[in-house]
Amino acid sequence: MKKIPFYLLLIYMFSLATALFGYWIDADEPVNSFAYQMFEVFMLSLIIYVLLLLFFFIPYFLFQFFKRIIKSKH
Repeated sequence: MKKIPFYLLLIYMFSLATALFGYWIDADEPVNSFAYQMFEVFMLSLIIYVLLLLFFFIPYFLFQFFKRIIKSKH
């Protein structure tokens, strides 16, 4: 449980890097202002962050829950 803040930060850095990479490889001509484009990158990174949290922490907490159940029965 002590490493969870580190994992949260690591997952957000990965999602931000993914969003910035997507912004970098986008071949469309920008029509919006730079501030709006950065808002889109930030919101995309938050969406990716939430999806990664669901994919990584739901199994993690389920494993912890089942581990506690098994320990309580012994």
